[in-house]
Amino acid sequence: MNNLSSKVKPTLTPQQEYENQWFEKFSELSYNVMYRNEEGRQLLAHLENKYFRRPVSIPGKEASWAFFNDGFNECIRSFTHGIQAHAGKAQLKAKQEELASKPKTSSKLQG
Repeated sequence: MNNLSSKVKPTLTPQQEYENQWFEKFSELSYNVMYRNEEGRQLLAHLENKYFRRPVSIPGKEASWAFFNDGFNECIRSFTHGIQAHAGKAQLKAKQEELASKPKTSSKLQG
């Protein structure tokens, strides 16, 4: 692999850009509502305990119940993923700001 191809960024289609923007908005909302807010944390814990911590399917039940129950799980996974994505982005931004605010030292010796 040459150096030129590693520096080229892939171009996103308008649909991909739109989906990325909505994912960022969803992540920020999930973080603010379900993580920073005490009641939101309690709600997420309740949803996890009620829906996520139980079997998706029970022997003898109609197969469609598994799909229905997994829908609840997917909602919980989406909230959790959004929280983690936004928190990770916020940590990265804070680290970049911290590095930018540090004074740059000169490598030349002053004499």
